[in-house]
Amino acid sequence: MAWYEPDRMLIRARARSQLLRTALEEATAEAVRQERLRIARDLHDATSHAVGVMLLQVSAAEAQLRTDPQLALAALATAKQAGEQAKEASNPLLPGLGASDLPGVDTLRTELVALVQQWRACGMRVKATINPPLLVPPELAVTCYRVVQEALTNASRHAPGGEVEVRVLTHRRQFLVEVEDTGATKAVSSTSSGEMGLAGLRERVVANLGHFTAVSRGKGFRVTARFELPSSRSRS
Repeated sequence: MAWYEPDRMLIRARARSQLLRTALEEATAEAVRQERLRIARDLHDATSHAVGVMLLQVSAAEAQLRTDPQLALAALATAKQAGEQAKEASNPLLPGLGASDLPGVDTLRTELVALVQQWRACGMRVKATINPPLLVPPELAVTCYRVVQEALTNASRHAPGGEVEVRVLTHRRQFLVEVEDTGATKAVSSTSSGEMGLAGLRERVVANLGHFTAVSRGKGFRVTARFELPSSRSRS
């Protein structure tokens, strides 16, 4: 036994080492897959919005080119700005959205107002109530922004001519992010956004311990994300 025990220990150690190596390789492969999915989701959210703005503004410029060249130039300038945003978002060397982006409620409100104004400049009729909670973690702020961004992009694509209402506020101890449209009143483009948009939003919301729904409402559509707010602690 004394003679063969070192051999048995070596065999067991090698088997254990192989198991650990396999587990490490699987964990690494999963981490790579998740990172690729995160990058694809971020690229979709940013570029889909920018492309939607560009298409609307180029169409507006084409319609106004002869009757009002100044408005046509303004529309093309907005389309160019959206293109620059898409170019910046598609740079794989840029860091992902994180703590340095949308760090607080004031920045979140400012970014959301700018987003709404951009779509209004494209001709979308948007009503907005933007009053987020005082304390919003960076990851949750980014998720809130992406929900509004993707929902407005989808409304421009699937509900042209309709009215859209954006609500970002505290409601019954919950942080509510909701975008609802009344449906299309103009011809709907046949361009599809694919399945990455809403599926990506659902993953973002669930990752922040929230509840996500995307449902038809009559002729329109409503996207909702709800997050529980921390309860106030009772004083001793």
